Amino acid sequence: MSEIIAFDFDGTLTVEDTLRRFQRWNWRMLDRLRWHDAKGDALVIVTARYGAEVDEHLSEQGHKTLGGFPLVHASVHRLRLPVQGVIFTEGELKGPFLTALEVTLLYDDQAEQRSSAIEHGVRARLPLKELG
Repeated sequence: MSEIIAFDFDGTLTVEDTLRRFQRWNWRMLDRLRWHDAKGDALVIVTARYGAEVDEHLSEQGHKTLGGFPLVHASVHRLRLPVQGVIFTEGELKGPFLTALEVTLLYDDQAEQRSSAIEHGVRARLPLKELG
């Protein structure tokens, strides 16, 4: 049976330094996302970032980054991620959004986001760490 799986973006699909600046892609998590797709699961990115309209507009204009951070929509397109949608929670906890989307599993590096998911009946996991 297929599920709806949510992936956080920053710190989950990316690797960040201790100041939470983008360093590189987390290829293990990108592979996990594609593995879920191959299983037939529906995939969404749910990020606590602000600025959905700006991200989408700049991505459509061909920009890849803003302030050193990858734009989410541009990254989905560039990496050919098989996601059905991108949700920006504008800093809000993800639990209510996950419930509304009928998500069954969240991958997220932030403890408060995983707790919010669990409080709303959604399984939550830490992302796989990038090797090396």
